[in-house]
Amino acid sequence: MEPDIHPLGVHDVDLADWRWLLGALRADFAAPSLATAGALVAAVTTEVDEQLTSAEISVAGGRVLVTLRHGDPPVVTHAEVRLAQRISALAAEHGLTPEPGHIQALELGLDTPLDAGVRAGGTVVDRGEEPAFTVLADADGNKVCVCTALGRD
Repeated sequence: MEPDIHPLGVHDVDLADWRWLLGALRADFAAPSLATAGALVAAVTTEVDEQLTSAEISVAGGRVLVTLRHGDPPVVTHAEVRLAQRISALAAEHGLTPEPGHIQALELGLDTPLDAGVRAGGTVVDRGEEPAFTVLADADGNKVCVCTALGRD
């Protein structure tokens, strides 16, 4: 049985190497070599396997990118914060340099009425987070979140 999960807000987290972006903790570590990057990835996967969390880890262009979040819909809990602290320590032990200024994500927004998506053939899939967002699906089942500024932290 899953333990009681208490989602944190962006202001509850203070991690020098990490950024809160789109509901997840994200870090970018510069690696001096691919072997060093691989060693960090191996160490991180061992830590992640012991946690009830979701991690995305990628290596690209001498960098190790890590994203932590829990559940669906994704949230950040104390477990992710502790894991982020451990990953930062592992990165330092392996000689990687945190570069939180490199972290970025792209979120596109269209200025259109919410009902326009339904009139165009979309189907409402989930209203559970209204008024912040509503999930629509097209005829092929592809999902999209239609967002507003209402009800957000």
